[in-house]
Amino acid sequence: MKIKLTFYLSIFSLILNAQTSSEVSIDVADGTLFGTLTVVDSQDQSPVVLIIAGSGPTDRNMGKGMSYKMLSDSLGKYNISTLRVDKRSAGKSIEQMTNLENTMFEDFVDDAKSWVQFLKKDQRFSEIIILGHSQGSLIAFLVSQDSAVDKCISLAGAGEKIDLVIRKQIYNPPINKFFFGAVIDTLFEKISRAEFVETDSIVEPFRAMFRREVQPFLLSWINYNPTLEIQKVDVPVLIVQGEMDFQVQMDQYEFLRNAMPSADTLLIQNMNHAMKFADTLDKMKNAKNYEDPTVGLVNEFIQKLVEFILR
Repeated sequence: MKIKLTFYLSIFSLILNAQTSSEVSIDVADGTLFGTLTVVDSQDQSPVVLIIAGSGPTDRNMGKGMSYKMLSDSLGKYNISTLRVDKRSAGKSIEQMTNLENTMFEDFVDDAKSWVQFLKKDQRFSEIIILGHSQGSLIAFLVSQDSAVDKCISLAGAGEKIDLVIRKQIYNPPINKFFFGAVIDTLFEKISRAEFVETDSIVEPFRAMFRREVQPFLLSWINYNPTLEIQKVDVPVLIVQGEMDFQVQMDQYEFLRNAMPSADTLLIQNMNHAMKFADTLDKMKNAKNYEDPTVGLVNEFIQKLVEFILR
């Protein structure tokens, strides 16, 4: 009898947490953007979370490691719908964009606003929550300032301007500052004055990162200070940080927390930048599970996230 009861409860749970995923798209000024909308099957409206990806050509799943897909699946179990999207520089979206070489940070912000408007037209949703991961955190702050969404979540977001964050990443370990400090400082000083540097004159190993065509985008990104932008957000905010995140370190969490003392905060002890378990800040060991789809997300993170969303 106990076995049968457990079986029926499991089936009942699956029915309650059923989800339907579909490919969706929106047209923007210079092309078409694509994503996956996952809606929980329910008679009632559900909250929906728009997941904004981190920097680089990050797709709707967060690469082979599937962290955004796992996040969507996990939230669906709690009757929370999601929209995860391919950035204009990634996945299916990149195939349909015509002006990538002139992309600015504001384009990513405008794209996120367009996705919010797409969700607003769907009567199945009770609330729209924007969740920005890494670079997406700043985008989430900017989108949330006109109350276009109901809640804002910053996940592994920077608290300083991006030029300072990149410097800290490069100078880890500190010996790198001795070798590269003057080069990087000079490069950022020129970019901040719109004195763009030709790729051939940039020393390795920084030539690809700071190549000439991305420098205008970096300048547009540098113009924003996250600690100032978060203060302009007038909806409930949750700031999430993993203690084992070597990419966006603990000081960035503190900058954001101090900038908005009224925000909810969530510090997860053994979570890395990919929202997965890590027990060391060693880059090689920590990043080993980034692209491993068999490693799931940290349970405590999901539970606390759900509490904030459903509050």
